[in-house]
Amino acid sequence: MNFEDSLRTALQGAVKTVIVGIGNELNGDDGFGIRVAERIHQSEKSISILAHTVPENFISVIAAEKPSHVLFLDSAFLDASPGTLSLLGTEDLARIATVTHRIPLSKIIERLVGLHQCQILIIGLQPKNMDVGSGLSPEVRETADELVDLLNNIFSI
Repeated sequence: MNFEDSLRTALQGAVKTVIVGIGNELNGDDGFGIRVAERIHQSEKSISILAHTVPENFISVIAAEKPSHVLFLDSAFLDASPGTLSLLGTEDLARIATVTHRIPLSKIIERLVGLHQCQILIIGLQPKNMDVGSGLSPEVRETADELVDLLNNIFSI
């Protein structure tokens, strides 16, 4: 199953999804999650939160929305080509490294699920360049734009 089909399947039956953009847009491709989250159309089915480098500060905000699904967007070292997306589950967090968190994403998810039971999904993106002030690489910019289109399509149905 390809990424798009996997994502569509994982979001099937989603009543309300909170999309959480994680990253630091000043550090090159680490801005991926923020770029995508800020461009998702808000609707009854989806809202976006720009958590930047402190997703732990938004646990209560996310839980208060009472989502059926939470989708975290973050750069992650996937040992893949730059711009590659991977749909990850919480069990995958032990084998991959995410980039700009003070608190591990697994701990944030654990606390969130303790407050509100929901389906957790993580979209990890393989960065190319994490240099300060470099902006998104062309590969990551293209992938981010495609993901925005895909998510807007999924949530418009």
